[in-house]
Amino acid sequence: MIERIIDAHIHLFSHEGMARLCAGSGHQPSVAHLTAEFSRLNIRGAVVMGSSRGGCNQAVKAGLFDLEGPADPFDYTYPKNFGFCMGVNPEGLAPHLIEQTLADFRRVAKSPYALGFKLYPGYNHAPISDPSYFPILELAEELNLPVAVHTGDTANPAGRLRFAHPLTVDDAAAMFPRVQFVMCHFGNPWAMDAAEVCKNKPNVYADLSGLAVGLPDPDAFMERYRGYVDYLRTWLGFLDNYEKVMWGTDWPLVNLERYIELMAAIVPDEAHDQFFYQTAATVYHKLPALIEGSE
Repeated sequence: MIERIIDAHIHLFSHEGMARLCAGSGHQPSVAHLTAEFSRLNIRGAVVMGSSRGGCNQAVKAGLFDLEGPADPFDYTYPKNFGFCMGVNPEGLAPHLIEQTLADFRRVAKSPYALGFKLYPGYNHAPISDPSYFPILELAEELNLPVAVHTGDTANPAGRLRFAHPLTVDDAAAMFPRVQFVMCHFGNPWAMDAAEVCKNKPNVYADLSGLAVGLPDPDAFMERYRGYVDYLRTWLGFLDNYEKVMWGTDWPLVNLERYIELMAAIVPDEAHDQFFYQTAATVYHKLPALIEGSE
């Protein structure tokens, strides 16, 4: 068993949606169940990804606190080892709303549980290098908070894949070299491009969340998708730096234990602590204090 783990990418949303996805991954749709599984599997903490749903200036709240908890992060009721990334709704970036949006983010960012920002360019039909995002990236730089970016395939065909390509993160990382970016899902299926962006830009990292769904049997998965697994290993080997990649699940999309086993079989043993724990603890640098405070 891996000695210590951070899940760098989970979701908490409405009970109905949670129940549907948990049914496929062998989990129960409750925070109590999730924390029990975390304890059993040595998962010390988690990064909850905010969504971009909701009203223009409700984006700092939407998608995070609507399950068994209040909307305001200062009335936080989730486990104390769970931090969150603030979801950015592009509607709130309109010129007549941006000052209020930034004020909202500044207020929420004071919470010890606010670990960073989350952007969804493929779903919002604009690259993160678009000037409309500059105020958010400037704020992230000012506050020294990382920016997680959905990259790769989108969950519905209405997404624009070209805006979710890893090379769009490369553009933003060049323009904002003091901002740390996390390419969620390793740009899947563009692992080659994601690896090159991570290797070329010192301020870009990646999580390997969401590369399998449901209840995958690790051995059967690696046999059925042998070409994909070899491709992933090839470009992780090309990157050759596990200080740049971290474990995450996209829970409740996939079973936690099975995903640990699958990724442990792909990542070299000597890199396990770095991959499963230390990279996330370094990038989401407010999280270790939450973990220590909960123990």
